[in-house]
Amino acid sequence: MDAIDLDQLKELMRQFKIAEEEGKDGFEMEEFVESFGTLLGSNNLSQLQLNHLFMKIDADANGSIDWDEFTNYMFIGRKGDTDLEEVGSDNHFENMKKEHDDKGACHNGMINRILHVKDIDKYLTGGTDGVVKVWKGTSLSYERTVPVCQAWITDLAFFPHSRKLVVASMDRRLTYYDLHRASFDLADVEKELAGSPLCLDKARIKEKDYLVVGDSKGEVRISPLRTDRKPLMSSTSKGPRMHIGNDDDPNTRIMKKKHSDWVTKVRFVNDLNSIISCSMDSTINIYDLAEEGRLIGTMSDHQKSVHDFDWSHKFNIIASCGLERTALIWNPGTRRSLAELRGHTSSIQAVKMMDSANQIISLGTDKTIKIWDVRTFRCLQTITDSSMYRPENRISSIATDHTRQRIIIGTNALNGYKRVKTDEELRFHEHSICAALFNPKFSQIVSGDDGSVVCVWSAETGELVFRFSDLHGSAKITDLHFDHIGRRMLTAASDGTVKMWNFNNGQLLKEFANESDAEISSVLYINEGGLQFIVGAGWNREVIVWEEEEESNEPIEPIVSFSGGHDHDIISMAFTPPAWLATGDYDGRIVLWNLASGTMRQQVYIPEHSEVTRFQRSILTLTFLPKKNGSLIATTNNGNLHVFTFTTKSAMEFEMSIDLNSLPRPRNERLVASSAMVNDDCSMLITGYTQGYVTVWDISGYEARTKQEPSTAFKPLFHWKAHSDSVNSVDFMDEQKMIITASSDRKIVLWTFEGRKVGTCGQRDLWDLSKPDTYAETSAEPKSIALQKLAQSKMDENERTTTQRRKSTATFFRDFDEAEEVEEEVVEEEPSIIDPNMEEDEEIPEEVGKEDEESSPAHPVVPPLFSSFIRPRSEPVLTPEEIRSAMELRLAATTAAQAAGVNALIDSGRHGLVDINSARDRIVGNGGAERMLQSAVAQRRDANNVVASTGGKRIAHGLHLHALESVPNSGMNVQSVTVVHAHAQSLMHSSSLPALTPAVQ
Repeated sequence: MDAIDLDQLKELMRQFKIAEEEGKDGFEMEEFVESFGTLLGSNNLSQLQLNHLFMKIDADANGSIDWDEFTNYMFIGRKGDTDLEEVGSDNHFENMKKEHDDKGACHNGMINRILHVKDIDKYLTGGTDGVVKVWKGTSLSYERTVPVCQAWITDLAFFPHSRKLVVASMDRRLTYYDLHRASFDLADVEKELAGSPLCLDKARIKEKDYLVVGDSKGEVRISPLRTDRKPLMSSTSKGPRMHIGNDDDPNTRIMKKKHSDWVTKVRFVNDLNSIISCSMDSTINIYDLAEEGRLIGTMSDHQKSVHDFDWSHKFNIIASCGLERTALIWNPGTRRSLAELRGHTSSIQAVKMMDSANQIISLGTDKTIKIWDVRTFRCLQTITDSSMYRPENRISSIATDHTRQRIIIGTNALNGYKRVKTDEELRFHEHSICAALFNPKFSQIVSGDDGSVVCVWSAETGELVFRFSDLHGSAKITDLHFDHIGRRMLTAASDGTVKMWNFNNGQLLKEFANESDAEISSVLYINEGGLQFIVGAGWNREVIVWEEEEESNEPIEPIVSFSGGHDHDIISMAFTPPAWLATGDYDGRIVLWNLASGTMRQQVYIPEHSEVTRFQRSILTLTFLPKKNGSLIATTNNGNLHVFTFTTKSAMEFEMSIDLNSLPRPRNERLVASSAMVNDDCSMLITGYTQGYVTVWDISGYEARTKQEPSTAFKPLFHWKAHSDSVNSVDFMDEQKMIITASSDRKIVLWTFEGRKVGTCGQRDLWDLSKPDTYAETSAEPKSIALQKLAQSKMDENERTTTQRRKSTATFFRDFDEAEEVEEEVVEEEPSIIDPNMEEDEEIPEEVGKEDEESSPAHPVVPPLFSSFIRPRSEPVLTPEEIRSAMELRLAATTAAQAAGVNALIDSGRHGLVDINSARDRIVGNGGAERMLQSAVAQRRDANNVVASTGGKRIAHGLHLHALESVPNSGMNVQSVTVVHAHAQSLMHSSSLPALTPAVQ
């Protein structure tokens, strides 16, 4: 599109006019591709690219495009496509908190104008105190003050070719300075002008500098810059009133039609060869210099005074603001407004384009700064300045630094906001992701999060295509759903609002009225019988139905609402043709509605409804199987999956349940399915869990109403840990045989059906779906359920053996006094810290344990090996080195447990009378095994006396046993510990296992 030349553009306009003459509203997709395929094909656009181009230009997503939509896209959309930069946390600005302690750094009044002189990298500020101050460009530090006059300075203009600075002031004068030597040499003064010069701009035309001035009389003039050094005029001059430039100079031009009030901004736009001005009379004028300054257009959509405007060279648009609380975006060619920037709660005093970041910056009179995305006109960030300023508590001026990506603000001194970058992988979604859906029309993934942000990704590469934010203000997005043709997207929010968007350009298409502000937890788009409906349900316990209208500028009112079916919040919802709607609530109740008649047909409950708590029976997901007799799958908070099926055309009954916790998992976790999805032919099911796992099921053999065994109807094929937090959304890419998962960990991940990771959306290295060697896991083994269950059975057998040994040891300690010979044998098996050469009657020193207690850190250092056991691994694989380290750790923990038991007894009075439970807690709390072992070695002499006391030896060994049993509960993975023992036994005599050495000498 960027390569379209003028002749091609004329041809496009001609074809649009032909269509208009034929009575068409525009071109539909097929006509667009057919008519423009040859023309645009020269730019190497494929059929798919042309289809995508049509859908991007079709701003209102009505299936056709007209000339206005096409030209608006040419001005805005095409730049957004080719120069898209990731936004999100990358667009976050933080206060530079610049303090000015230098004497004389602050103006005595407020700053009216900030000007950056790139040649010397200085900022110049002109204030109401009549002086110009100079600041360093890098640090914003104050350098010097240049007195100019006794009146307000209104504007500054710098001419880099002639190195002249022009200063305008309210006393009807222009002051010229020569900056050739980086000094401010007074060059000229023009006084007693017809009106006070309020705004300035520079123009470079045919290698010559011109000065543009707007004044308090409403006039706009352009004249050659005065470069001659004429004698300065006396302040008491009684001569004729001076005008801008030389009256005799034929190049001096006064624009043909002046404003009726003060001119607040002038700008020479070289791209248009025009001068643009705005005024307190609420208009924006465009003057054509090629036609002697003739007025060629007026933009008059502002109802009140216009304070400021700015021109975007990159996007060819104008942004303007004024006394109203909205900023306007203009197409200068048609002089029509393209969009409104709404969100300020006060008048907007300034607006600046930041083309390098694709952003618009607006400043309100209440010290609020908003950053907008110029491609979507969505607010990206709102900055509220809470600082107090003197002599007036306001931000009086603003400028942008494109090179350093900063916003510079002026009060009585300079300050700024700088862009802050964060982790690359998380810069797109900064909040929990509620849903990620695949759109086959565009081959894109669309995701929404709790921060009211939507991202559009390329499924082919994982690259960010588009992003827009602030969809529901401060409310959370709770659900997403595409329309029946995949062109538009519905969003529901926690404030009860439902909206429809063109997700290709972020344009809000429709809003749906709702009297309640209770959360809408689920939203559906239903296309049935030639009618289109939007259905929402949530915490007000009602089902709300809206009928889509063709054209609607006002929120669409609901046509009906269903109530009386639920006594608790509705959490989930599903639809199946021809008219069956199922809703599930917090109390475990499922209600079946007939949308055609608007009646409730049935209420069903999960089988264990009366046996579990309300929280456990909550219906988290509902999924219909339209190819399986319309059977309904429901998942609950107690970790079960239930199947209901139609017995008649309008009645359902419970059919079977599946315990999801029969799947491989850590023993201290319980699987709860938080998301579910079936593919188009209902042969496969995906479930995502609150614990971050994902399961792929084969349900091709399921047949409704046949009394099948659950194990034959729902066969789990693959199961793996996909995320570090809850999986909130799963979706199929059937044709590509891929799965999309989205999580509270703020990531969207693409997988193969077998669980091979393709990549995370937004990652640095893009993938190519057609090239498996670009996937994140290039040689990963499938996450087969069968293999995992085999491994699990082996670990279970090892754990049973270990448990039996522990029970035997516990029985032994319980009978310790009756079996001294066994006791001695056990002591020989386990390493002891008792010094056999120590005398039993030797006195225990008073300082026992004090040195170690004082030198111990507040938080014990965890040995490096523990880091691999903190979180369970889905496929634990231990090397011989890891096994050796684990055995050393076990030896250290054993010895440390004895030492900790001794310490517990000493702290309790050295009498061996201590509660065993509190001592055990002391062990677990002590943490680091290495530090405890060192303490034990230092206290060996005292241990003899303590253990020799009545019952001391038995209690110390009891504490040792409890310490060993407490290790897994303290963070070690039970499966990993079991594997350590099993592998250690098989490899102890292997030559590949390094020799076992003591953990601490």
